[in-house]
Amino acid sequence: MPVALQRLRATDIIRMAGLAAASQGQEYYRAGAVQQTQRQGGRIAGIVYIPQPVNGTVQTARTTQTPLRRVSPLPDTMGDTRSCPVEVDVDSPTAWSSRCACGHNTLQLSISNGTESIAQSQPLCVHAAALLYQWLARPMSFSTDAAPLTITPTHFIPEESEQREQGRERARTTMNFLSQHTINTANVNITHRGPIPLNNVEDILTQVGLSDLRGLAREYDIPTNGLTKQELTDAILHEMHQPDVVRRVAASLEKPQRQLLAALSLAGGTMMDEDLRGLFERFKLGQPNQLQATLSALQNKGLLFRTSVNSSPHQRIGLSGVLLDIGWHVPEEVRSALHVMAPITRYDIEEHEDEIYTTQHADSELLLTTLLLAARCIEEHRFSDADVKADIASTASAALRPPGTSTGDGSIALPPLSDMPSQAILKKLHDSTLRPIPILSFALRLLRLADILHNESKEPQAAILPDVAQLLLGPDRLEVLRGLFSLWLTQAPYEELYELQTQGLRVRVRGTSQNQPLLRSGELEAENIEARQSLIALLAQTPVGQWIHVNAFARFLYRIDPLFLQKRQRIYSTPHWWIEQEAEHPLHPTQLNDWLKAELHYFTNLLRGPLHWWGICDLAFSHDGQVLAFRLTPLARWLLHGTIPQELIDENTATTHAQSLKIVDTQTVYAHCASENWSSIAILERFTAIAGVRDGQLRYLVTPEALAYAISHGSRPEPLLHLLSTIVQNTQHTHSELLAQLERWLAHYGRTRIYTGVTLVETADPVVMRELSATTSLDTQIVQSIHPTLSLVDKVGAEQVIEELKRRGQAPLLHAEDIHGTH
Repeated sequence: MPVALQRLRATDIIRMAGLAAASQGQEYYRAGAVQQTQRQGGRIAGIVYIPQPVNGTVQTARTTQTPLRRVSPLPDTMGDTRSCPVEVDVDSPTAWSSRCACGHNTLQLSISNGTESIAQSQPLCVHAAALLYQWLARPMSFSTDAAPLTITPTHFIPEESEQREQGRERARTTMNFLSQHTINTANVNITHRGPIPLNNVEDILTQVGLSDLRGLAREYDIPTNGLTKQELTDAILHEMHQPDVVRRVAASLEKPQRQLLAALSLAGGTMMDEDLRGLFERFKLGQPNQLQATLSALQNKGLLFRTSVNSSPHQRIGLSGVLLDIGWHVPEEVRSALHVMAPITRYDIEEHEDEIYTTQHADSELLLTTLLLAARCIEEHRFSDADVKADIASTASAALRPPGTSTGDGSIALPPLSDMPSQAILKKLHDSTLRPIPILSFALRLLRLADILHNESKEPQAAILPDVAQLLLGPDRLEVLRGLFSLWLTQAPYEELYELQTQGLRVRVRGTSQNQPLLRSGELEAENIEARQSLIALLAQTPVGQWIHVNAFARFLYRIDPLFLQKRQRIYSTPHWWIEQEAEHPLHPTQLNDWLKAELHYFTNLLRGPLHWWGICDLAFSHDGQVLAFRLTPLARWLLHGTIPQELIDENTATTHAQSLKIVDTQTVYAHCASENWSSIAILERFTAIAGVRDGQLRYLVTPEALAYAISHGSRPEPLLHLLSTIVQNTQHTHSELLAQLERWLAHYGRTRIYTGVTLVETADPVVMRELSATTSLDTQIVQSIHPTLSLVDKVGAEQVIEELKRRGQAPLLHAEDIHGTH
């Protein structure tokens, strides 16, 4: 081993790299960031894995009340790193060279008289310093049986692009967390819920007789002479996979036949006999005795088949056995080719200007920003899980359900939601975020549903995911939004049913003799989820950007599926739950007047509440607050169909505006909660302490603790300085004291160093220290040389040195950690 490496000291690293770079390099070494170390002669090499923040930045302090506390990053945050290969050649204590991928310390090589001389163009970088500290502490960890890493000096990706890539990777990690709730963010499948056919079209065709197959073949212009049954089946299948051919066959239908086919497709494509008769009658497609002829015409053209279906309501509620039935099914190939759109009645805003009181345009970021603001408020006030749900029994429950009593029909009121937020919490959130209480209540339930708001096993306080800002405002926010939408669509509780009770309706549940609801576990939730999915599946078949008359669409919904809300209850002789306007007088959804009193409210509540908050639809209101019309937004294409329109892509690439930030005093910075401001918020998340929400804005505190934490984890402070200087310039140098204070902190960073886990070694004079260096392994254990007679030594290494001295018959004076004395 070269003598220069053997005699390497921490003071040599400080001299060659500078105090600041050496200090930061030592932090990297202590954090275990130096990996894959190798040595060949006097050259050492390795890779420094620089920990990156969760938000494209290092995780910063999480706020609470004073004093501020810091939340540790998630266990997998070390996966968010950038690698920096580095090599260092130590020829002598005064002749060093290094090559690093960061490009900050590449040394110039000159040839003079056949002898290499290295002229250092700039000090060693922090990565080279980290590698040297690793050598000082653990020289045996350097492999010598492989060639050193080949380093090609390159520059890092620009910080903005790097943050974007790191943010995307972190968002994907968190979406993997959400995938525990069976979210498919790549393809949210929105389909109408109903009976499920047991066979595909190929299986159905194989069960058709040969004469009927020949009739189908003639409809598709397929020659039948000499073809076997299997050949006919294959030929028909081939034609049915051609959309143009299917549309040509459908065009030959009569009007009632086309209307029934379209209505059946919009209703999900599969229907039982009784439901199909009701559909035929509600759309007034002919006399009841004409239904069979219409079905036969569709069947003869291969557009409709009679097949075995799995009656889903029976199976989903957990009844024993698999109940099969015979129903009518429109093949997926036919539905895809026809692509039936729901008929609408357009609403002319200008023509009905006197009827409209106001229009509310959906904000594509309303829900995401509300989620972030609510999460930060909960984190700031340190609400416990009990606080978040404290008032369940004392709020709506007391008002809507008389305790301990039931009516003459043996029913009780609908039980309140188990995760209903307390009114006290909602009031505090409203005061800080300035958001309406209904959307805050919805946001809290969604935070809990997605496990963004969760409970730590050892902490009473409700905990928030550390990377929540990156998740909700970062570059991948659209993917996150769609994942959350899918989660709500498939797993949210019966909140829409519960809200019907605020509109003069009574949702009654059959009860036991002890006044407990007679419901199977999850029965209400499952039925409400199916109703929600049925409505949204139908909305997905309407055009984007056109105002649609609400009442006209509601009547169409009634014709398609009047029982969308209570579909399961019809299989019981006595329903488990029902809706009534007067005591003991249930409403019958098959009657239009009763349907308009309950199901219509369910539909409009969904429009004006969750769908508007998700950014799916704009709304037009009358003077009395009724919804007159709605219009699907471009965001609906993404949430309902998985297609990102160009408008959203442009918004997603918008740049930040420093005007959206405000310096309040010498410590506090406010940031407008919006995705367009994400690059600025990411900088604040990295370097400052998170301090909750004020006046609907994110609040951050510039503290030396948060700043030191970020710098010690590899973040460079230049972006923060540039951001604050831009704000100061835009505000005519108001609060420039904050910028000056920050510059002073940075100038003094690293001048004071506190060592932990080390042993102080002191000798009587420098001669004894040199003797120890020559006769023991002291040199390899030195962390920092303070004085020729005083050094800081690695604690484990100090024990090794003591053992070596004892073997030589020398007894060093030892001082205990807790008391100043001798053993």
